[in-house]
Amino acid sequence: MVTLTYLWKNLGYTFVIYLAALQGLRSELSEAAAIDGASGWTTFRRVILPQLRPTTYFLSITVLLNSFQVFDIINVMTRGGPLGTGTTTMVFQIYDESFRNFRAGYGATVATIMFLVLLAVTVYQVRIMDRGDQK
Repeated sequence: MVTLTYLWKNLGYTFVIYLAALQGLRSELSEAAAIDGASGWTTFRRVILPQLRPTTYFLSITVLLNSFQVFDIINVMTRGGPLGTGTTTMVFQIYDESFRNFRAGYGATVATIMFLVLLAVTVYQVRIMDRGDQK
């Protein structure tokens, strides 16, 4: 249920971003594909998807970073449970250690590790995107 709630919470954001990207597509490319006799699937795969690549890249980074930082849904729905640490995330562990267990040093260490993990993931995604732009 936590996953479904998280998806429901963030689905509107991704739809709005994709809607804005779809409204900004160059229509002359789709018209040229239609004149060339491309099918609907070919037009989508060869014309529309490549134009949506920067938007997909942006959303992949922001949604991935947000998924690492989910706290509110877990705190409200499960308080990190059930049966101990069933739905504990790194952000919830930082909160738990810093404010419930009063171990600020341990919480800061977990926060630093989380920062380094997110930095590594972001750098990896940026390199993948830059590699794709050079083709």
